[in-house]
Amino acid sequence: MSAERRDKEINGKIYSILLAPPSKCMSLCNEAITLFGPVLGSLGGKEWGQIAAAMSGTNPAALDDIIMKAVTMSNLCCNEQPISQPILFDKHFDSNRRDLYPACLWALWEQVNPFLPESVASILTTISLGMESQSPKDGQVTTGLGE
Repeated sequence: MSAERRDKEINGKIYSILLAPPSKCMSLCNEAITLFGPVLGSLGGKEWGQIAAAMSGTNPAALDDIIMKAVTMSNLCCNEQPISQPILFDKHFDSNRRDLYPACLWALWEQVNPFLPESVASILTTISLGMESQSPKDGQVTTGLGE
């Protein structure tokens, strides 16, 4: 049985993943529910500002861990080049920083979405879309805080 491949274009590059078998996704799904459960309980709607405010109470290390598990489990690639191992991941995203959250949250979303209750899946979709819309566009200059 071969894994299903999914592709997504982000900033002109094609990111791809392989869907992990359900037995591998179970712990990732449990972590997603545990991590995002408090966020779901605090939201009255699905607006990006509400989600960002609710996410401010989320443990950043736990979020990093679940995202990296999804990246590794997915065998994340960019333009057919593997980038899921730590050295390759850092090398790729060092020069493609605006792709980091859209690509990584997409990998998480694709792995857990089929197994989650619709309310959790909806929140992850909104977070992913919000991160993608907040990313600088190609050629867009960004400045640091206070500039």
